[in-house]
Amino acid sequence: GGAICCAQKQPPAAVPPTPTLTITGNNEVTFINNTATGSGGAIYAQNLTLSSQGKGVLFANNTASAAAPKGGAIAIADSGEISLSADGGDITFNGNTTKTTPVGAGSTINRNAIDLGNQAKFTALRATEGNSIYFYDPITGDSAASSGDLNINNPESSATYGGSIIFSGEKLSEAEKQPTSGANANLKSTFKQPVTLKSGSLVLKDGVTVDTNKFTQETGSTLLMDAGTTLSASTADIT
Repeated sequence: GGAICCAQKQPPAAVPPTPTLTITGNNEVTFINNTATGSGGAIYAQNLTLSSQGKGVLFANNTASAAAPKGGAIAIADSGEISLSADGGDITFNGNTTKTTPVGAGSTINRNAIDLGNQAKFTALRATEGNSIYFYDPITGDSAASSGDLNINNPESSATYGGSIIFSGEKLSEAEKQPTSGANANLKSTFKQPVTLKSGSLVLKDGVTVDTNKFTQETGSTLLMDAGTTLSASTADIT
């Protein structure tokens, strides 16, 4: 992690509690222009719980560089978990990238907000009414997620979440919007978990693709898709 690393490097003889990074209760949080060699331009963590308040949380222009880099802004380790909750301000990912550094060849630079390691998963992705989580950079995942659905804007105790989760290509340059081979990695987010939109809005804008294991929309929620955007389910159905 370019700014923060919260993970075990080697398994100890006795298994300790899983390392968890918690960022909450702050008026404003920014991770800007951090770099990492390997994974997590700003944060590499086994488990991450992030909640916004006040002026919100911004990840901008962070970079992970390696032969096979993971997580332009955030990388979650294998079997890890991530919770993002815009409780009192927006959470924004913009301009975060991965950069390959192969020997004797040119670099490949892709937009990337979050990478989930093997068997890693989202435990929460939610925003309260009037707040949003903006993904101007996509989410990637390695292999299948561990068991457990992702329930977008799922209520918790007395708290309700009616805000917006937004995936958009509007901040990309014209060059970044052009595919180099096959699908454009700058525009495609992948969720290996089954996804259910419980409440609030899921918004797809400006050419993005969101691919899920399975997608379900519940009554009372809103799915907004611009022309040219795609919502897909690679394993099961969209209902």
